[in-house]
Amino acid sequence: PLPPRRPAAASLLPRRSPPRFLSVSATPRLTPRSLPPPNAGPPPHPSYPYLVIRRTNADLIVEALQSTGVRRLFGMPGGGSNADLIEAAVRAQLPFTLAHTETASAFMAAAQAEITGRPGACLATLGPGAASLMNGVAHAYLDRVPLIVITDCHSDPAAAGVGHQALSQSAMFAPIVKFTARLERSNLAETLRAALDAATTGPVHLDVSSDVAHCPSAIATGMNQAAGGPAP
Repeated sequence: PLPPRRPAAASLLPRRSPPRFLSVSATPRLTPRSLPPPNAGPPPHPSYPYLVIRRTNADLIVEALQSTGVRRLFGMPGGGSNADLIEAAVRAQLPFTLAHTETASAFMAAAQAEITGRPGACLATLGPGAASLMNGVAHAYLDRVPLIVITDCHSDPAAAGVGHQALSQSAMFAPIVKFTARLERSNLAETLRAALDAATTGPVHLDVSSDVAHCPSAIATGMNQAAGGPAP
């Protein structure tokens, strides 16, 4: 007769009950204690509705881009105002596409503008980053592609004592754009309006420093005016 079969090693182990997972309904939820009324300022962050985000000039710039038809922001960013604009784009749910180079971001924005018929937008850091945009901007100028180019720049006090990556970016872009200017706190709305009006027939260029982009906005936006709310 055959010897009795030995039980498998797995059957010798004690049986364990399956783990009990915490049900979704039992998980604690973060609920805001008090949210401002809908017309009291900027909309809450889409991922964190209990956070109230203050409105800055970067938010105003992004809202102006969206109002003129921009549906995506391209760029090879650095620091300064680039970071402020990308954060504002996230708050406004405007997609941002990271390019391998600044030149590629300008061509990508121009290609989207030609396909959709709406203005494209790209951003770059100051100095060499802005200079790297020139090839794509020149293409947009020759083909009359609506393109909005935003570059970081030194603030006025910093430019007086810093020579690193300091270029006259407006003078560099002037021959190949329909409009170029530097955004300041005193003329932000007027300069934005003039740039967006000129962007219908070719590229435009805007310089903006982090001091201006990060500054709280004192201009009532179209969204707040439509809602009857106060200026942020």
